[in-house]
Amino acid sequence: MSLVIEGKLIYRIPNYFRSEKSVKAIVENEMIDGGRAKERQRGRTMDISSRVNRHMDLVLRGHKDQILEIKNQMLANKNGILEIKEIIQDRPPGTLTQAPETPNGSWYAY
Repeated sequence: MSLVIEGKLIYRIPNYFRSEKSVKAIVENEMIDGGRAKERQRGRTMDISSRVNRHMDLVLRGHKDQILEIKNQMLANKNGILEIKEIIQDRPPGTLTQAPETPNGSWYAY
């Protein structure tokens, strides 16, 4: 699955993160420090603060029937941690397209 932030940046999320709790944990742990996102497994960081606003919509694109859409506001608290406010799971399979793979397998910018 991939995380889309305002249609500009996609962060690859392993398929085994299915639940709302897991997705929240990923977002809260990764999107920290004023918009710096860290990919733990590869040990790389990328500064995305210039592309991200404090108020944003999120779309989580899944594979086949694991399609989720995260909608509404996601707000940064005073520590810079972004919180998902609502997850909408009522889309039929196939209504969102799979995010394209990237050469390094982690980041894709529109």
